[in-house]
Amino acid sequence: MATEPTLISRTLGGDREAFAELIQGYLGLVHGIILNKVRRPDEVEDLAQDVFVKAFQELPKLRDRGKFGPWLGRIAMNQAQAWLRQRQSRCAVVPTPPTDSGRKSGSPQHSHC
Repeated sequence: MATEPTLISRTLGGDREAFAELIQGYLGLVHGIILNKVRRPDEVEDLAQDVFVKAFQELPKLRDRGKFGPWLGRIAMNQAQAWLRQRQSRCAVVPTPPTDSGRKSGSPQHSHC
C-alpha cells in the first residue's frame, strides 16, 4: 500500500482511485465523528459523503500531507456542526393555532423539526 503523501500526490495528479484508497482507512473515523456529533444514524452516510467531497475539493490546500487524518477529522467535525446549525435554523417554535371554538388548544406552542 502506498503512503498517504504518495496517495495525495497521485490524487492531485488526477488519480481518483488513489483518493478512494486514501479515504478507505478513514471511513470509521469519519462515521464515528459524525455519529457522535449529530446522533442521527440515518444521516451519517450522507454527511460522510459530504465530508469526502469537501476533502477532495480542498485537498490542494492541505499543507502537511503527513497530517491527512487530523485534517479529514476536522472537516468531518465542521460538516457535522454545519448540519446541526442548519437543522436548528429549520426548527422553529410555532404557536398552536386556535381550535374551531376559537380557543387555543392545550399547549401554547410546539416545535417543528
